[in-house]
Amino acid sequence: MTVIFVLVGLTVIYRFTPRVILHNLTSGYASLTIPYHNVEAGDYLLARRGLYQKISLPRGSLVLIHPATLYGTRVTHSEDVVIGEIVGLAGEQLQIVEGVFIVNGQRMETEKYPVPQWLGKVDFSITVPDDSYFVSVQYRVSVHGIRLDASHIRQVCLVKDSDIEAKVFMRWWPLSRRGFIR
Repeated sequence: MTVIFVLVGLTVIYRFTPRVILHNLTSGYASLTIPYHNVEAGDYLLARRGLYQKISLPRGSLVLIHPATLYGTRVTHSEDVVIGEIVGLAGEQLQIVEGVFIVNGQRMETEKYPVPQWLGKVDFSITVPDDSYFVSVQYRVSVHGIRLDASHIRQVCLVKDSDIEAKVFMRWWPLSRRGFIR
């Protein structure tokens, strides 16, 4: 019994220690499964704040943002932050056609840039504003009888660069897949 108690205690310490030791760290749960990064929905990821603010983030970066709103209510459950993947950079033409991202006419690999389920059936086109990124996130949208359109997607997926809280650098939990993000 003591061994089980010690193992549970060490697991809890392991899970929550990074935020206590280093103050520029934050964390959150992945909302998307992204095979390229070996990230599955529900993984607990660590992110660094403020180290990237003077440089542009590259496509494919996993970032931590605050949940957006849709129809005046939050589109996620009670989580304080959401982790998503940058797909579109400033000035780029981004489309979703037949469940695949297309950036500047080039089809993106679905293993690297999966389209979230809530966007999978929507054909969409936008030019990303100069001060923003298109961040792909698996929001839990529950809208009954309302068809999502381009304005809704802009509202929740276009994220100003100043609204990005942190850049993810590591899978922390589950322990068996712990490692740095490519």
